Amino acid sequence: MRSVRPLFSAMVVAACLTTGAVVHADEQSDLEKGRNAYLARQYDEADARFRAMLAPKTGTVRDPNLVTQALMYWGAVKIAQRRPQEAAGLFEQVLFKNPQYEPDPLSFPTAVLDAFSDTRSRIRERLNAQAREMARRDAERRVREEEDKQKQLERTRILERMASEEKITVKHSRIVAFVPFGAGQFQNGSKALGWFFFGAETLFLAAGTLAIPFYYSEKAAFVDAYNDPSGTTQTADAREHYDRARTWGFINSLAYSAFLVTAVAGIVEANARFEPQTVIVRRRPIPPPVSLVPALGPGGGGVGVRISF
Repeated sequence: MRSVRPLFSAMVVAACLTTGAVVHADEQSDLEKGRNAYLARQYDEADARFRAMLAPKTGTVRDPNLVTQALMYWGAVKIAQRRPQEAAGLFEQVLFKNPQYEPDPLSFPTAVLDAFSDTRSRIRERLNAQAREMARRDAERRVREEEDKQKQLERTRILERMASEEKITVKHSRIVAFVPFGAGQFQNGSKALGWFFFGAETLFLAAGTLAIPFYYSEKAAFVDAYNDPSGTTQTADAREHYDRARTWGFINSLAYSAFLVTAVAGIVEANARFEPQTVIVRRRPIPPPVSLVPALGPGGGGVGVRISF
């Protein structure tokens, strides 16, 4: 079955090419018959043949090059029939179809060549106007093609960017916004501010906590010094330990107060900038293009496709 399909496709293509060749040969044959009648000076027969083969709806000649040649010979027939106005009209059609057309001087008499040159001179301005119009349309077409190309490139870039990006929706918790140490800031995506609150609150909490053992140590030393009846400097030592205990107590209170203020400020800021969810865009690699490599099917018959990366 695989072997029959390619053979059938080849037969269809060959049939189309053969049909096209036959049609072209028929058109060439019709042109030659009209040309032979003209060369044999059978002008009425030549006129009838060219009229039939160039009829707008029923004409047999459609190839642009053959149409141009047929119009030229038909104009030559009109010159031979002494109908210069009709010949000029046919020559105009030739020139408007192909402004650069030049008749073969060996195929036409001087009268025909002169009439053709006169026609070209008479409609030169119209030909120039047509050339300018064609140039304008061609320029507009190129501009449109360039715009379409740029739009396609932009569309390709957008598609590539969309294909290379992965959007992930992250839902946030209001509870986390009330957690100190910058947790709310980290959740909101403010990493710098999160690290600031984390560092400051950790420092203040650590300072206040470390002051506690020193406070109790100095307080115990104050009690011992105050209750020691044998000490000669009882009052001075007790006062010194008492002052140190007060200092450590002040440091503890100040550090804990600073921690509390900073923690409250962080919580307020996190709640003020709280968003229920955020969208994170992640980059992902684009796979290389797929190449389709022709390959023979099993047993050497048919045509398969191998996909390689």
